[in-house]
Amino acid sequence: MPLSQLTDTETHSELDNFFALTLNLWCVISADGMFLRLNRQWEDLLGYDLDGLQGRSLLDYLHPDDLTATLAALTRLQMQGTVLDFSNRCRCNDGSFRHLEWRAQAHGDTIYATALDITARIALEAQDAHYQAIVTTLTEGVIMRDHEGRIQTCNPAAERILGLTREQVIGRSSLDLVWPSVHEDYSPFTWETYPGVIALQTGQPVGNVVMGVHKPDGDGSYTWILLNTQPLFHPGETQPYGVVVSFTDITQVRNLKAERERMALLNEFITNTSHELRTPLAIIATSTYLMARSDDKAVRQQKGEQVDREIAYLSTIIDQLHQVARLDRLTDFESVAIGLYDLVSEVVLSYPVLRVEMIDSTAADRIRIDGSPTYIAVALRHLLANAVRFSDDDSPIMVRMARVDREVVVDVIDHGVGIAEEHLDRVFEHFYKVDSARARTSAGAGMGLTIVKRIMQLHSGRVTAQSEVGSGTIIHLHFPALDE
Repeated sequence: MPLSQLTDTETHSELDNFFALTLNLWCVISADGMFLRLNRQWEDLLGYDLDGLQGRSLLDYLHPDDLTATLAALTRLQMQGTVLDFSNRCRCNDGSFRHLEWRAQAHGDTIYATALDITARIALEAQDAHYQAIVTTLTEGVIMRDHEGRIQTCNPAAERILGLTREQVIGRSSLDLVWPSVHEDYSPFTWETYPGVIALQTGQPVGNVVMGVHKPDGDGSYTWILLNTQPLFHPGETQPYGVVVSFTDITQVRNLKAERERMALLNEFITNTSHELRTPLAIIATSTYLMARSDDKAVRQQKGEQVDREIAYLSTIIDQLHQVARLDRLTDFESVAIGLYDLVSEVVLSYPVLRVEMIDSTAADRIRIDGSPTYIAVALRHLLANAVRFSDDDSPIMVRMARVDREVVVDVIDHGVGIAEEHLDRVFEHFYKVDSARARTSAGAGMGLTIVKRIMQLHSGRVTAQSEVGSGTIIHLHFPALDE
């Protein structure tokens, strides 16, 4: 039945039921702010008896600072008929104040109004502003990600450290190509290994992760950060709705550490170089001494051949030292898109007699990287030379390549003498030799794998070794894959 057809008694009854059932604060006020009627929620919220409130002015209960604005709102009601989303503070019986948000409409001299207690919301907003002020002043970068790993917000320190503006950061994931990130060994982070994703998937914090982040507008170098993550949960839930990622710029500390390590390596390099040069020079000096004092033609020929071998060995050392020096000075080079299958095939064909074979598990057109064909060919030749040196004549040497996630991996595989586990971490050091006596041919200078490692670093890649004594060795070259 329409309200217009109700009797006055029925209308009042309907209004009483509505006032009793609603959870919001309802009231009828006179044009000058006098309470004419209120529902029970006013008594529950403010702590006054309804009889005590009724007939009193709303203005009597307002915070002094809100009187002027409330009088202005009452005036607007008389002029415009409606006021929406106006807020003020009302005093409770215990002396505290509650924040109320009003919606009101005037009909003649009577105002019908509803109010919502927003005290908790105001407190939360104040707390949020407090936390926001703290986060803004932090020198530590802070990022918040949603359950899909996309950035929702960040502080100014995060913008500064990453070299990106807030607009460039919001909405991106960690694996966005605008900022590729790498581990300490320069291997790329994958979605599964990214600390924020681990925290979201496991619900556990992840801490003290070192990460290199590429600045897109920089010189190609990395900003190194120490990163921690903390998953966020709604009350009573076990699945995180987001994760907070905080990080500190450790680039300068890392560079200082790297410089100290470089000086230590330089001292070790000088010592090793002196040793490597001293041995063949001593042999040459002894052989020439004996040649000068011997009339035996066979002895003179034997010592002459020995001198020739040592001179050739010294020449190899000097050539490889020059290679290392050039690579160490190199910070950038002309890079092109490379079809790696064709390049590796060309290098392999230069060893036809040595039974080098190509095996692949990925379509050739998917094996593409960005780099220098010349330097990559140098790395492959050093690896093939090592494989030949430590393998029997009838033992095949294989080259395998494949696209694995965001990497292209090239493996050089031999079935030679192998390398003991305790030596694997050191085979890429300058002049480090496992056991030259075990080589099938003459020992190398101990610089080949050092050169390979440096070439891989220049390509933002890495090199690793896998071996078993008596079974052979696999050297893995990991290149960042070129997007398809």
